[in-house]
Parts: sequence; C-alpha cells; structure tokens
Amino acid sequence: MLLPETLLNDPIGGVLEIIWPDGVRQCLSHRSLRSRCRCAECCSKRLHRNAAAPVSPRVKVVAIEPVGHYAIQLFFSDGHNRGVFPWPMLRAFDTV
Repeated sequence: MLLPETLLNDPIGGVLEIIWPDGVRQCLSHRSLRSRCRCAECCSKRLHRNAAAPVSPRVKVVAIEPVGHYAIQLFFSDGHNRGVFPWPMLRAFDTV
C-alpha cells in the first residue's frame, strides 16, 4: 500500500495537501472531502436522496487522526467525525 510522505492541512484555505512518494501532489478541498464521507449516516443519506447532502462551503477540517497505517479520520468544523478515509481512496480522488 502506498502511504503519503507528507500530509498538510490548511484550515484557512480549506485544503488538505497530500504528497505521495512517487511525487504526486494532491490538493483536496475540505468541502469535497466532507461531501465524500463514507460513514453509514452519509451513505444512507446519499442512497435515499439519490444525491449527496449539501455541505457548507465554509466547512473545514479541524483535526486529523491516523487510523492504523491504512487511513485517516477527519474531524470537520460542522461536528462530523465518523468518516474514515483510507489512503487508496484518497489517492483515487481528483485534485480539487
């Protein structure tokens, strides 16, 4: 599994920057990360609404915690903190 070399959170700019060992640099917006949460609650809302729940453009990542060596848990300013983001899933996201 490919693990990032660097993880930088910019709460003012609303961007999570990930630099991978192969030189790929991703800049992912906090809003796009929040809208892609895969926790049971968010998945259920998307399933029943056929769309993602609206996410405030002001939402920010306020904390990050590792989940073993395979993922991170993101804590958002709207109080949401149940989604786990595995490294392969983050790597597959388009830079926003």
